[in-house]
Amino acid sequence: MEPTPTPPLPTTTTPPPQATRERKMLIVAAVIIGLLALTSIIAIITTIIALNRQPAVTAEPTPPVVETPIATPTAATKYATDAGLLKLQAALASTSAQVDSIDLFEAEIAPPNLDLSINIPPQQ
Repeated sequence: MEPTPTPPLPTTTTPPPQATRERKMLIVAAVIIGLLALTSIIAIITTIIALNRQPAVTAEPTPPVVETPIATPTAATKYATDAGLLKLQAALASTSAQVDSIDLFEAEIAPPNLDLSINIPPQQ
């Protein structure tokens, strides 16, 4: 006995509508990702080129030369002498001694006593 041939499976020529929608979405996503990648590559290349480029030298006129007048010596102040300097040092030493002699007690620094018993009337 000869085996009977089985009938061929039915073939579809058009994919189901869900498959075409998924395929279209996949193509759109691939195009968007490709454009983003291309834009990123172009941005990186232009940045590298801009960093490697030498800045152009622009010609600027030199500023005019202005001569500074020579300073003439003036009379010294009364504190510029040795005696004046010694007088300032003595005044500073006496002021420093006065500041060091100030004795502050804690009672002088403490804040005043406050009455903390506050009675707030109840609201009606």
